[in-house]
Amino acid sequence: MKKCIAIVIALTITLSSSLFAWVNDDVKVSGEINGWADGTMSHDSLGTEVWEVTIQATADDSSMEYLYQNWGYGNKWTDASSTALDTVANVTFHNDGGGANDVLANVVNGNYYTFRFLDSDYADSKAAVMETSSQPSSITGVGDTANPQREVQAEVATTVTITLNQNKVSEEKVYVRYTSNNWVSSTFVLATGNTNIWEADIPGMPGSEVNTTTAEYYVLTTTLSPGTDLSDNTDLVTLSHDTDGGSNYPLYVIPEPGTGIWIIGILATRYIVRKRRRA
Repeated sequence: MKKCIAIVIALTITLSSSLFAWVNDDVKVSGEINGWADGTMSHDSLGTEVWEVTIQATADDSSMEYLYQNWGYGNKWTDASSTALDTVANVTFHNDGGGANDVLANVVNGNYYTFRFLDSDYADSKAAVMETSSQPSSITGVGDTANPQREVQAEVATTVTITLNQNKVSEEKVYVRYTSNNWVSSTFVLATGNTNIWEADIPGMPGSEVNTTTAEYYVLTTTLSPGTDLSDNTDLVTLSHDTDGGSNYPLYVIPEPGTGIWIIGILATRYIVRKRRRA
């Protein structure tokens, strides 16, 4: 009995530590871009635990060193090479203070650099650095053409409208990401527009005559174009997002008008024909 209790306690502690590890973390970016100060990163969860900070460069620099650290340089992550902006890089964990620092090449005075770091506990991880010429935008509003019950017509596109807090920065891209199979796969639709109002159409989807087809979406900004890094590491390369509080925006695809009546009519006709044959 005591052994069983010990196992349960150990399992509980393990799960709790894993689930809430980020609460006790103190992840920072340190480097020449901030005078080797501790650029404290904030936690951002989109289903993946990510740490983020945006730093404005105060000088031009062709070779600016930096690293990621947690509770001091004794736990640090680097890839020991020149960082390719707007892409995903593998970073190696060092618990002895070793490892050469990362390097940002051609840093531009006044530009903003958003560092995103994947929380993988004390192990090798991934990171991304995105560059924008102004402070990255934030998403302040999302609307669409679904009715108040979140229903949309089958085979009719759903228009999503995204409002930003400012005119979109030139390097940013605004996407609607949607799925109709519970995120087994998903599709990105690039929004178009100008100033701070952007729109994207989710293509019309088939609706079942019996059961409602369910889809969902959320919106995000990034500096990346469609490709492997965006599709495989979406959370890591996101600048701003709106997931409706984490539940996403549902869409219930209903049949085209008259479909139900048409089916009832066919069934009624078949019944009358069979009845006449029996007579």
